[in-house]
Amino acid sequence: MAIVILATAGICTIFWYWEYRFTVIFVAVFVAFGAVTLPRVYVASSLIDNSFDAESVVIAYHVFSGIILYVLHLAGNDNELYLIIFPGLALVHWISKEKAIDDTTLRISTMKVFRIFFGNAIFWFGLLIAIEMRLDALYKCIFRRKYIAVRSKPLTLQKKGVTDEDVLLVKRLTKFYGDECVLKSVSFNVRRGECFGLFGSAGSGKTVALEMISGLHYPNYGRIQIAGKSAIGYCPRRENLPNRRTCFQILTFMAALNGYRHPKLKANEMLHWLNMKSQRNVPFGQCSNEQRRKIAVAVALLTRSQLLVLDEPTLGIDPKVRHDIFNLINEMLIREHSVLIASNSMEECEALCARVGLLDEGSLIAVDAIQALTHRYGTHYVLQLAWDTPRDKEKVDNEMKNIFNGAQLINEFSSTDHRVLRWKIPFSQNDSLSKLISKVEHMALLLCVKDFTLSQPSFSDIYLKLVEDYRMERMEN
Repeated sequence: MAIVILATAGICTIFWYWEYRFTVIFVAVFVAFGAVTLPRVYVASSLIDNSFDAESVVIAYHVFSGIILYVLHLAGNDNELYLIIFPGLALVHWISKEKAIDDTTLRISTMKVFRIFFGNAIFWFGLLIAIEMRLDALYKCIFRRKYIAVRSKPLTLQKKGVTDEDVLLVKRLTKFYGDECVLKSVSFNVRRGECFGLFGSAGSGKTVALEMISGLHYPNYGRIQIAGKSAIGYCPRRENLPNRRTCFQILTFMAALNGYRHPKLKANEMLHWLNMKSQRNVPFGQCSNEQRRKIAVAVALLTRSQLLVLDEPTLGIDPKVRHDIFNLINEMLIREHSVLIASNSMEECEALCARVGLLDEGSLIAVDAIQALTHRYGTHYVLQLAWDTPRDKEKVDNEMKNIFNGAQLINEFSSTDHRVLRWKIPFSQNDSLSKLISKVEHMALLLCVKDFTLSQPSFSDIYLKLVEDYRMERMEN
């Protein structure tokens, strides 16, 4: 703001020195020029992701276009088309017409300046509106976008429809970057007091979905509904907080911004929850990665919203700090807040999420509780056998295949005094869990097994199986 005031004062001083009178026409011309410049700058910023790069491009455009046009003017090449393409040139000619009466090339009427500015304003405002509205028809003319939707609905055991308990509802969310569809008709809901996780590998579309839910990007298709207030607490993957401010100052400022009556007390409370009282006066830029991540999560939690959106909140931090963040999120869940997490950590999803949505290459392939997915799509048990003395592998293989139909050896670990074998035991409708355990105990006595473990397939096994089935189904179609 100070820079704008200073620049305005400087321009006024220059014109006063040139003995210009600030008439209504004079002010109107500059207002019209501003109406041309502003939408042009916004268009440039929307085409370039980084705001600093956009500012540099706009400045370079004005500098180099001014130099080129001045050289052309000295060479006697004064085409009126230049005035239309570069309205700044028309403004310069209009200002200079009284100071350069002998130079007829610089003469331009006030009405002509207004016509040029008006035409440019209509063009740039129209282009800006088209970009902001994300006109899909225009994009379809430029890019041939298409994707094959294998499943109209993700695999799920959840009830159909939406209730009043839903804090967030996402319907058929779709996002294109150029001709590539990075998010394909994704639909899910987050209930009140629930932690919902979007799980997937890198590039599966988790961050894209969260950025659209938080309003940083617009979807090409689909709808997002947030119950109650439109505000959400958002923790991005990277911490964009002032490095020179202390942790206490950042939390105090954010608490005041969110309307807490005693922001300093709230900041101290958050530092206590984070176990960061000793870092109270440490600048944010000097904090470790773990401490920076904790402050970023705390900033999101300070938002007075029923919905918290966290993009990989425990990314790149040690187990102790991860445990602290888990406790902080669980505290929010106890207070009936809803949490949406994007993560590629199975431990994080298993520890926090009541339900998960599995993403692969922009498609939501399953939505349900982890235990329900494991029970429904698990096709085998994992049996681990351990001996403290060497055993005949062929004999063990024969006995396992005789007792368990379709048993397959997964892997084995051997040493001089220890040997471990892991087997995959297919589910059988004829065998209950108690029968299966009896068979395992009988086999353990028969083979003199020192120790054995029978477990269900892990969340990792289920995710890999669903991804493999989805990709095979897509290839067949």
